[in-house]
Amino acid sequence: MEPTRPAPGRAVPEIARAIARAEGLQATAAALASALRVDEVAEVAVREGLARLGAGRGVVALLQPDGRTIRPVSQIGFASGVMDAFPTFDIGDHLPIAEAMRGAEPVLIHSAADLAVRYPDLPINAGAGGP
Repeated sequence: MEPTRPAPGRAVPEIARAIARAEGLQATAAALASALRVDEVAEVAVREGLARLGAGRGVVALLQPDGRTIRPVSQIGFASGVMDAFPTFDIGDHLPIAEAMRGAEPVLIHSAADLAVRYPDLPINAGAGGP
């Protein structure tokens, strides 16, 4: 049985996506190779994750040994001071990072309006941050 081939006209976009993915993985591996500390690994994770998603801002946080406390380690794209409001928080809190950890899935917010609807009690300006 022969391998399945992309339909004519679809091969070029599929090849381009495969090349972009391989280049992204290579960039991530190279960046991780020079990361020695937890905060450096977190910075690579958020930077490369945002690049792969085409997102403007994101956070990497660690669940502390108590199993409840979350501590942000690296963030990109937020206005100065926004993440200072959250030095630590509880995994049960109604916040995007806590939700991501509880569900073991990324939480993607597409706009400030989406953030405000999904997290109406978030104590920061929903539009504060990067692109």
